[in-house]
Amino acid sequence: MSNVSKSFWKFSKTEIISVVIIVLILIAISIPNFASSIVRYRDQVRSDDLLTLQKALDSYRSDAGYFPQSTSDGRMIACQDKNGPKEYDKKGNLVIKLVPCQWGIDPLTDIEKGGSKIYLDRIPEDPQGASGIHYTYLSDGQRYQLLVSFEDKDEPGYDQKVADRGVSCGERNCNVERVVNVPPYITIEEYDLQLYCQQFPKDAKCKGVHLSQ
Repeated sequence: MSNVSKSFWKFSKTEIISVVIIVLILIAISIPNFASSIVRYRDQVRSDDLLTLQKALDSYRSDAGYFPQSTSDGRMIACQDKNGPKEYDKKGNLVIKLVPCQWGIDPLTDIEKGGSKIYLDRIPEDPQGASGIHYTYLSDGQRYQLLVSFEDKDEPGYDQKVADRGVSCGERNCNVERVVNVPPYITIEEYDLQLYCQQFPKDAKCKGVHLSQ
């Protein structure tokens, strides 16, 4: 038997049990702290991605004159259908068919005008994309709403009013929102109706419509 083993067995059973209990307590304390750190890291990634997406969308609109439109499930319609049949206009020019972009896979470029400028090498994906969580982008081309779902309610930027809207970010409701040319907490369609009712307040469909300040 080695000297280390002999030294170990010099401890009493009570002392050994005490050491084991202390180790278990330390493990029990460290696991929640580690899990909390992972959550904070993922939320920081989401916050950084929001800023990255906003900058890219601003550049896109500066060049194109509009934002990418979106699908009903919150994806950008700004990518090229490379697998579909090629179509040409009457002048023989290739017609670029735009399709929904895949989060975390597709780049954001100016392909609609046949250019080569790259706004994003890869449109970012939620850190929990593999678990069914995704970012949500809603746009009519002139305004947009960009939403994500933080895990920590104490994280700066978490907004319960956004969460209460019930907009889907996959397996969780979105709870952080960035908007351009539309007030927070309402849909783009609701805001379009408000703008319409400002011009035609006596229209029957404007009855009961509250205008955002």
